[in-house]
Amino acid sequence: MVAGMCVLHEGGLVLTVSETGYGRLSPASDYRTQTRGGKGLINYHVDKYGDVASVKAVNLDEDIIMISSDGIIIRIEASSIRECSRPSKGVRVMRVDGVESKVVT
Repeated sequence: MVAGMCVLHEGGLVLTVSETGYGRLSPASDYRTQTRGGKGLINYHVDKYGDVASVKAVNLDEDIIMISSDGIIIRIEASSIRECSRPSKGVRVMRVDGVESKVVT
């Protein structure tokens, strides 16, 4: 499943946020370049941590705005999210209540 796509620049960071409220910043160097016939790569283990809500290229000086399905909106600094390796779960960036609520963007 493709949840998002972004153009990465050297030294950039990729923000991945799951529907369960977890997020992580990964360096662009963790993602290899794909060519014709490439089969892609796994960014997040959705069976363990929930589906991916959003994938964006960010800088540390930017603010991130997230919205839940309940209509709750939060804004956090990108620098407050810990930088993790690509296969990791990440850290909780937004608390979602109940089984019905999820992060949508």
